[in-house]
Amino acid sequence: MKRRDWLFASAACALGSTSFKLLAQQYVPFTPYAARAEVREWAQGFVNTYGGSVEELMAVLSQAQSNETVIRLMQPAPQGFKRSWQSYRRRFVEPVRIKAGLRFWEAYSGALQRAEAKTGVAAQAIVGILGVETIFGRQIGDFRVLDALMTLSFDYLRRADFFRSELEHFLLLSRENGWIPTQILGSFAGAMGIPQFMPSSIRKHAVDFDEDKIIDLRNSPVDAIGSVAQYLADYGWEKGLPISLPATVAEEAAVQELLKRGPQANLTLDELRARGTLVREGISENTKLMLVDLVTHKQATEFRVGTANFYAITRYNKSFFYAAAVQDLGAAIASAKGS
Repeated sequence: MKRRDWLFASAACALGSTSFKLLAQQYVPFTPYAARAEVREWAQGFVNTYGGSVEELMAVLSQAQSNETVIRLMQPAPQGFKRSWQSYRRRFVEPVRIKAGLRFWEAYSGALQRAEAKTGVAAQAIVGILGVETIFGRQIGDFRVLDALMTLSFDYLRRADFFRSELEHFLLLSRENGWIPTQILGSFAGAMGIPQFMPSSIRKHAVDFDEDKIIDLRNSPVDAIGSVAQYLADYGWEKGLPISLPATVAEEAAVQELLKRGPQANLTLDELRARGTLVREGISENTKLMLVDLVTHKQATEFRVGTANFYAITRYNKSFFYAAAVQDLGAAIASAKGS
């Protein structure tokens, strides 16, 4: 589809002007996008960089509808919220996902083996991510991506720069692939397809793994498998390295400084031992590690040491809970497969 065509493809829709109530000071009241100077200024910058017509681009952007549900779902946890690793884990490491993962692995074993051979990324890590993200394509989202990204770019000030960048990538994807922007569905944050890639991740990491000359993360599980493997490989996955290992911490106060370093695998076993952290399973002395705390309110914290592979998963979602759930779900599915 030509550039002019993709810009006009959805121009028949009426201007969305859904108003929403301010939820906090970080949100701004809704004014139709066509009437907003900052939207036109952004569109002009896009056109200056990538070509096209501001009026044609505004014809597309003005069809976006601000979505109050998107704003609500993006709100931070309420003050006083108590994190619970055990509750989080139960949401994802559960029978429905394990059974679905077993069927998925059996159906796409060839693609998983090929992805592992090509990138070194373990099949169970790929399966773990797809299971946590969408239950292998069952829950890929029903928000219009244009609505979500416009709402988060111009009506949600907290992360506007990030989402304006994703909006840019989404429009470029639409141009490059002949998509009608108003017809593409995804999550409330604008993530798309079976692996829930953000637009920038699709452009940087997605691959045509089924070799049909189209990258289709919505309808091709094989493309999803190859793309997740490529994503993790691009972020430093090391073949044969475990994701994380159980650890014992003598005194939690002694490791607080290590935890503040965040998700960076830059600690040695000697440094961990010096702070009273013991790893129960064998691992090479020169392996770079991070300390992972999985907190549950009013329960003992579960500690692990994460490797470069744990770090790679946190590039997908910057959460220790997420990466640990991916590891545990993948392991549970692998165990079910082997039983």
